[in-house]
Amino acid sequence: MLSMIMLAAAQIVSAAPAQPPVIQSVPRAAATPPVIITENPDSFDNSQETAIFDVDARSGNELLWAGEMRVSGRQGASFTRQQSNASTSSCARGQTSYGQGERSSLSINLNRYRAGRDEGGVQMRVTWERPGEGDTCQGANARTAGITENLFLERGQERIVKGDGGLIIRLRRR
Repeated sequence: MLSMIMLAAAQIVSAAPAQPPVIQSVPRAAATPPVIITENPDSFDNSQETAIFDVDARSGNELLWAGEMRVSGRQGASFTRQQSNASTSSCARGQTSYGQGERSSLSINLNRYRAGRDEGGVQMRVTWERPGEGDTCQGANARTAGITENLFLERGQERIVKGDGGLIIRLRRR
């Protein structure tokens, strides 16, 4: 038995340690060169420049609003006006509820717009709500017209956009 123990011990001592695995280095891919983007200094896509627009909103010959709006590369411009009035109709007692009557509003939003290489663009969103026709005793009557359009205007150019219900927007870039 002693000889078996010695034989087992000799086998353990004589066993060679395991070799560490061979790690092969993988060649690194060449670094991708940086992409350099240059900006047109005349473009208001550059956040330092502000584009100024004269805006007229009309319903036929009636002026709804006129004013200046400024848009830069990262900041849009907006105008909002809302008005609510009681109904002009003589409603019977209990025939009306809170919130009914006549409403009107105008919302104009301008934001920079860029598609591909086209610069100098502005996205215009206009929503116009006005009182509808008919009896407001049974509920608020309103008509809404909206315009969303992407426009490309250089300095000095003007565009007139017509919407439903006689809505006309004139946009001129200074």
